[in-house]
Amino acid sequence: MYASGLSAKAITYRLNSEGVAPPRPKRGRKAQGWTWTTVSGSRRKGTGILNNELYRGTCLWNRSAKLRDPETGKRITRCRGGEDWLRVQVPDLRIVSEGLWHRVKARQAASVKDRRERQRGGATRHAYLFSGLLRCGQCGAHYTARGRGRYVCSFHRNRGQAVCTNGRVVRRDVVEQRLLGVIEREILSPEAIDYLTEKVNGALQRADRQNLRAQRALEADLRDAEREAENIKQAVRHGKATATLLEMLETAEAKVRHLRAESAAQPPSQAVVRALPGAVERYVRDLRSVLDHDIDRARFMLSRLLGEVILSPDGPGVVAEVRGNLAVLLEDCPSNGAGRGIWHPSVHPALPQIEPGRRIVA
Repeated sequence: MYASGLSAKAITYRLNSEGVAPPRPKRGRKAQGWTWTTVSGSRRKGTGILNNELYRGTCLWNRSAKLRDPETGKRITRCRGGEDWLRVQVPDLRIVSEGLWHRVKARQAASVKDRRERQRGGATRHAYLFSGLLRCGQCGAHYTARGRGRYVCSFHRNRGQAVCTNGRVVRRDVVEQRLLGVIEREILSPEAIDYLTEKVNGALQRADRQNLRAQRALEADLRDAEREAENIKQAVRHGKATATLLEMLETAEAKVRHLRAESAAQPPSQAVVRALPGAVERYVRDLRSVLDHDIDRARFMLSRLLGEVILSPDGPGVVAEVRGNLAVLLEDCPSNGAGRGIWHPSVHPALPQIEPGRRIVA
């Protein structure tokens, strides 16, 4: 099919539409059809169906080596150069004629030459603001850039209609404009911040009350343990130093030490959040300042605030489900002027979320 002029993607679409079973996925992953990279692979590494020399009766060894990273201890794969590959002829395994193999190689070489000429002509790869943050609500795959100004579901584009029928193509400028508008008007609105402040303060107050009750209970247990240990000491002083009594004294003193350490480890009282509106203003100001000149930094800030945005087909367009993760604003928020963050993993207030169903693309 490739030698006759079909692209790797067209071949992938046909395999998926005909229900041909794809290669087994890695452990823990679900098979979701063929993808074009399985067909085209890498000529340099000798991977992919179109580059598998076993089909022409040649078995390859020594293409890669597994090494252990001295810092992480993990095993990593390193590709060796073609001069280090070992080839053994196994003609009984040939299933592709030599002529067909060379026709495929010639077409691959022409394709690489065309791509290099386009790159020399000024074609560049762009990193977009919401790249990696948009997911298809139908199949769960990422939306990826198509051309310079649009996003499309990667599974629909790379695996075909049989794997995902969501072929909605959305304009990048519309997605960016409307999502950024939702962030400023709703996720970071004064009403949302007031609601967040109320919820956080309520959670801190409940935590303080629980800590106070626990501290009082510990202090009562500590007083009882100290009283018990003192009574045993008095008995020992009056000449009753039996082995049983000494063992009881050791146990009582160990209990006192344990309760004192537990009491000292109780978390301090949490201050009321007062600086959250200022933190929001700084966040918005920082985001605006990097939008035009540091896309990577802006994307990082948006990923922490939004997580992932789900785009689902709806009529001729799509609907976006957006949820704001305002907890990121608490991580660097000073508490009561003390200069220390108030956010703690044990405090999980019900943070405000934008209700799903927000239409962002016509």
